[in-house]
Amino acid sequence: MKHLLLFLLLPLCNYAQTNLMSKEEANKYLYDKSTKVAITHICEKQPYYPIVSPYKEGEFIEKDGRILQVTKIAKDETFCVAYIFLDGSKLSEKEIADVREEILKKHKEGAAFKDLIKQYNTDGNPNSEYFSFSEKGIVPQFTAAVKSHNPGDVFTIDVPQKKWYYVVMRHADNLLPVYVTRSAALPKK
Repeated sequence: MKHLLLFLLLPLCNYAQTNLMSKEEANKYLYDKSTKVAITHICEKQPYYPIVSPYKEGEFIEKDGRILQVTKIAKDETFCVAYIFLDGSKLSEKEIADVREEILKKHKEGAAFKDLIKQYNTDGNPNSEYFSFSEKGIVPQFTAAVKSHNPGDVFTIDVPQKKWYYVVMRHADNLLPVYVTRSAALPKK
């Protein structure tokens, strides 16, 4: 049984050792202005956390056709929420109010928030079930609303000047390190 488990885990351990790029190439690629790069905060609940957590600041990881660099390991207080984004540029205020009412009713009746995210979220973020951010990392209205609620609370947030409307569930604050990464698709060879 031990050998079978080791055999199954080996491919997971080796993915970052396939260095398709040198450190210099990876660094140049991730910081090239023409490369489309995403900055991501990865908290303990997100799928990439076990992948990035063994790495130190500055190290590179290749996974799933992407190159990631751990740029910072945040030790500061980080908030963790699940959210459903409703795009005010595509929905009227009435539609947003109706959808919110439906979401809150379904949640109160026992629907799992993660299922409601799949059904209603309009921004396509696969990490919206465990979205983490620091006070500096999001618009002030969002941060203030999250800070004013307790873990487990479900509430709405409006950022009308940007046409952003949310239904949010606050998770417990993340006290473990948050890994800030730069990531981009690997260049085609």
